[in-house]
Amino acid sequence: MISCDFTSFTRVPFGLPATVTSLSMFSSAVKSVTFSSFTTPFILNDIINLNLRNNVITNVDGAAFYVLTRLETLNLAENQIASLDEEVFGSLTALKVLNLRIEDYPEPPPEEAIDGKI
Repeated sequence: MISCDFTSFTRVPFGLPATVTSLSMFSSAVKSVTFSSFTTPFILNDIINLNLRNNVITNVDGAAFYVLTRLETLNLAENQIASLDEEVFGSLTALKVLNLRIEDYPEPPPEEAIDGKI
């Protein structure tokens, strides 16, 4: 397992061993997840557990997890992801656990706004 928890890393670090099976970046500063996050400089297709919980992720590219075909657990909870492309999880055929929980729910609009009175 490689732990990059509580770091100031804004992306998955370069130079991780290609044989890594578990990567945790809990409470770091990751902003986005892209295809190159897991393909540069090595293809990290042996990752089984990936924890990206409690970062500042706003963007996850549609092909971000494309090479992670062995991934079983993906934790993206407590980020700032507003939307996801429908193909983002398409290659994750081994996925068993997916956590997308949002901790802070936005305030609902006032009832007047819903009724069109504002």
